[in-house]
Amino acid sequence: MDFEPEINPRYRKPTAPCPKCECHIKHGEMECYHCGYELTVDDIRTLKQYMRKQWFHGMWICLKIIPIAIILFALYFSLFE
Repeated sequence: MDFEPEINPRYRKPTAPCPKCECHIKHGEMECYHCGYELTVDDIRTLKQYMRKQWFHGMWICLKIIPIAIILFALYFSLFE
């Protein structure tokens, strides 16, 4: 049985800035559709590293904000109860 997972259109593809025009390129693109710059292998590696770095940065922010919010809600409800 062949099964290909559907790509959910609600989720954005990761993006990174074009080395030439600085407009964002989606993951998997081989050229910038803004300026027509064709990506080299080194450019693609750099863009993937940028995307990975941005993903980890977002995860760290999420891991910091959620516990702080829980603590603040707990303090609020314990003080004003």
